[in-house]
Amino acid sequence: MKRIILILFTSLFAGWTLMSNAKDADSRIIKMQMNFIECVQANDSDGAYAITDSLKSLALKENRLQTYYFCYTNLIKMECIRGNFPEALKIVEDMHKDIEMRGNYDYIPDYYKALATIHSSRGDKKAALDYLLKADKNSKKTDCNIYVRLATLLISMDKPEEAVAWADKAQQLTESEIIMNNAMFYKMHAYFNMEKKDSFDIYHEKFVSSEDSLKQPDLIPYAAFMKYYMDGNYTKAIACSDSIVNEEDRLRFLVLVYHKSGNLEAAYKIQKKLIKREDSIREMIVHEDLNAMMHSMELAATNNKLAQQKNTNIILVVVIAVIVVIASTILNITRYRYTKKLKQQNLALTEALDEVKKSKRIRRAMIEDVKEKSQQPTDILRTYSKAIITPDFNLAIDGDSKILNNIRKSTEKIKALLDPVANMYQSDEQAQKTAANGNTLIDNSKAVLIDTINSLLGFIDIIESAHYNLPEEEKQNVLDQMHVDMKDIAIMFDTLLDMAYYDSYDKLPTNDYISVNELCHTVINEFIQRHKDNVSLHFDTSIDDNVCTKSDYTALYKMIRYTLDNADKFTAEGSIHVSCTMNNGKAVISITDTGCGIKKEERNMVFDRFFKAENQHSGIGLSLPICRRIGSLINCSIALDESYEKGCKFDITIQNIA
Repeated sequence: MKRIILILFTSLFAGWTLMSNAKDADSRIIKMQMNFIECVQANDSDGAYAITDSLKSLALKENRLQTYYFCYTNLIKMECIRGNFPEALKIVEDMHKDIEMRGNYDYIPDYYKALATIHSSRGDKKAALDYLLKADKNSKKTDCNIYVRLATLLISMDKPEEAVAWADKAQQLTESEIIMNNAMFYKMHAYFNMEKKDSFDIYHEKFVSSEDSLKQPDLIPYAAFMKYYMDGNYTKAIACSDSIVNEEDRLRFLVLVYHKSGNLEAAYKIQKKLIKREDSIREMIVHEDLNAMMHSMELAATNNKLAQQKNTNIILVVVIAVIVVIASTILNITRYRYTKKLKQQNLALTEALDEVKKSKRIRRAMIEDVKEKSQQPTDILRTYSKAIITPDFNLAIDGDSKILNNIRKSTEKIKALLDPVANMYQSDEQAQKTAANGNTLIDNSKAVLIDTINSLLGFIDIIESAHYNLPEEEKQNVLDQMHVDMKDIAIMFDTLLDMAYYDSYDKLPTNDYISVNELCHTVINEFIQRHKDNVSLHFDTSIDDNVCTKSDYTALYKMIRYTLDNADKFTAEGSIHVSCTMNNGKAVISITDTGCGIKKEERNMVFDRFFKAENQHSGIGLSLPICRRIGSLINCSIALDESYEKGCKFDITIQNIA
């Protein structure tokens, strides 16, 4: 019995000793990590390396491999903060050799994450992305930190849709509330970049209402800035940007808000400061690389001298001299190439600043602004265009009600907006081509619109000078021509805006589920209100009403509408036929007319921008090019059926059938 009690007591004592040792090890590890952070903050790299060596020894002794390789990661981050990237790369290679030597391949993902940290700090985001994806591929267990880092990096690379996907993955798979909250923040950031206010507001509300213990303090100013910006409170957004510690992010946000608020001069100054900062980072990287090269050469020369000092002094002097000459030559060539490259990049960035108004985000903002300003005047022209040709329209009575004055003011507003719209085509190579008359194609289009505006204003002057008492036949001719002018002005102006708008996108979101038959009915019902009375319109479909496509509703609507408008323009009499069919799993909308058709020699040019057929007297030659541009953004296509010869037939093929 005494023997059993002794054994039991001995076992309990041993267990207590092991637990005490484990707790003691945990306490020492935490203390060393805190000391490491203090050394980094005090810029004491020697102290940081000494503490790391001690911590690595303790981690190996206690078999804490995660802590052991975390020591490498801490040193790499410290060297990145100091801008000493050659040393950081040396440490990460030592880490890789250690992993292979010990056979600890489960920590290969940590090696790739460390490489991603280095390249991200150097500004090479593409390389950082590649290494993070390799880390994810080699991770045997789900590492949600990688997903959050991928979301962060993709946001900085202006790929918000991909960032949302990785943040979603992190939220779905993590059990950590902190990671979940970070993923939620980066989803909010991504929707901010995509300017999707509704989605942004949802995640902003969730982030703000989450517990303070789950939030990273440095992310809170970002959330505040983005909220003020999305709400249009630019003054408060600018004020709270001072709280954003990361200088690069702060400058980028300020460029964005100054552009949005219309202060382009301030935006230019901040952008210039941002470029200067990026140039200084590049120069620092070049300087570090050159210093590392010189250090390696000096070290090699020293080693040679120590090894051969007794017997080869003369040879060594010659070798060192040759090495120094070669090193100096290489350094000078490298420095020259880097300097030349930096100058070229700086020149390119400076030129990009001169073209800053043409950046896609700013361009869309400018287009939206013009759209907003032109909405009312174009609506007025469309409304009065229909009204003045109705049988019960009385010119004298309506003249007294200031309709003509409203038409004049609306027309002049549109005329005033022509220059900003034409400026949107400064980077469009086709628009800047020279026509036969010596003007650019965009200038010719602008002139056509101005001529139509002046025509309309001239007819208004005729009516007003006659005090609304024109002979019946002359009055009807004037009203008919005013009807045509007003309709043409609205269509041409909207066409110019739409082409510029869709040019500002590389791809459109295809999130709308659309019934093909229902969309065709909607477009046709709107079209019936304004097409020629002497041209009949027919619609038939052989596809089910439940056949849908996943696309962008507005874009697909406009693609069909512009094709119909084109048919209406060139069909003086006869009919327009719209049909829907299925072909190899794709929906095909065919629009056939009995108009004047297109000459064979002109058929290969109908989708060229600003091309006007020989029989085209009005318009600016953008209707069909817009259709092709929209199609490229939503995975649809439009083609001319050259086998049809009784007019024109265009086939719109919809690929994404849900």
